[in-house]
Amino acid sequence: MSVQKAVRSLTCLTAILLTACTSAPGDKGAEDEAPLDGKADAFRSPTEHGTLEFESAQGAEVTAEERYHAWTFTLSGDARISLDASSSDIDTVLYLYRRTSSDASWGSYVERNDDNGSSADSHIERELDEGEYRIIVKSYKSNIEGYFSVYATCAGPGCSGITMDRCAEDEPIADVPASRTYTRECGARLVEQVSSDVVVADGADSAETRYGTVTVRERCGLPPLERKALEYFKTYWDSQGYDWFWNCDEGCGGDLDVAFDVTAISFANGGAWVRVYAESGPDGQLVFDGDGALVQFQTSNLSEVKSLWFCSGTSATAPDAECIGESVAGAPHTDEFLRTDDGTARVGSTSTSTPAAVAHALDQWVAATHASVGTSVSWVFETWSSIRYTDGARVTLSAPGLRTIAYLYARSGFAGETRPFVWLFASTDSDGTRLLCQEIPEP
Repeated sequence: MSVQKAVRSLTCLTAILLTACTSAPGDKGAEDEAPLDGKADAFRSPTEHGTLEFESAQGAEVTAEERYHAWTFTLSGDARISLDASSSDIDTVLYLYRRTSSDASWGSYVERNDDNGSSADSHIERELDEGEYRIIVKSYKSNIEGYFSVYATCAGPGCSGITMDRCAEDEPIADVPASRTYTRECGARLVEQVSSDVVVADGADSAETRYGTVTVRERCGLPPLERKALEYFKTYWDSQGYDWFWNCDEGCGGDLDVAFDVTAISFANGGAWVRVYAESGPDGQLVFDGDGALVQFQTSNLSEVKSLWFCSGTSATAPDAECIGESVAGAPHTDEFLRTDDGTARVGSTSTSTPAAVAHALDQWVAATHASVGTSVSWVFETWSSIRYTDGARVTLSAPGLRTIAYLYARSGFAGETRPFVWLFASTDSDGTRLLCQEIPEP
């Protein structure tokens, strides 16, 4: 179970007397902070996300500080609009408003939807005429927080001024490339990718973008690498005999309505880390390089093969799959999470105050450089709490006349305090980058 899913399960448990979890609406009681019909009820100060992009999934998060989220769109004439707000975390409520004149307030909503049939997701579909419109999404219960996504379509002459990323429903989805054996070149590409700078969008408080629940039908609304990850994920698990798992209710729409949870971290060089997750089913994390090529696909325990590699080169012994999973999740970070310490050590007489990861790295460095006893070594120890759920660290060691080597470490958030770092992930020096994936023994 993912941490996000575990948190959601705990939230549902603590709120069970107030509301059902998102998978079963049931008798939920009254909506918290609901506007009154016919009143000027535009939730006075929502978080504004700007223009609603049609046929493109847009994600946001309901928090204690940001409980209402708004988007606007303008129609140049008559059109049929379909609006969806979906989430695996919260019970969404969707409101639609129309501005009555250019200088008027939004006034009261023209339509509201809470549960779309048996689903706790929200859906509005109706004919609209020329005008300026606004949608607001909130959680049915104010104490339930989490991520959601909005997806909208427009049909008719009034859509002429709207930019849409269209996707043919019958367009075949891409097959996952043929995997190859592990190579050192592939390991180096993976390390360089996930340890590069991450991108934080203007106004965002995290480098992680959560698109929420995205169906195969909606995949073209995702950025190119996220779309590719969803398609590769599905075709891989289809090939593993999981196509039965995607079966949806009668009359749904077959494969096009199969839904996945998509989360991504973008790197400054144009690559990305993408996690795709199927509710109560398989998940995986995929790493793409700056050219958009798939480097590595980490599958889940449901697959016999845990790590798939997609690089050429000379075959080598494949690294530990658990190390890859935890280290790839632990390497991406921003300076916001970074803590730095530095000092000196002497080969052969390490102080007890030297951090355990530094002492471990020093042993590796001595073996690589053949430094003599008594050599004074400068060290820099950087640690961070990952954007995901794994801690990471970098130890950089240098001495006059000898190679400077940086070592990357990772630790699962569940590893406990007795093992400061569980994995030595990789090393980088003037000769290049090497993926190591060595398990650090218990102290």
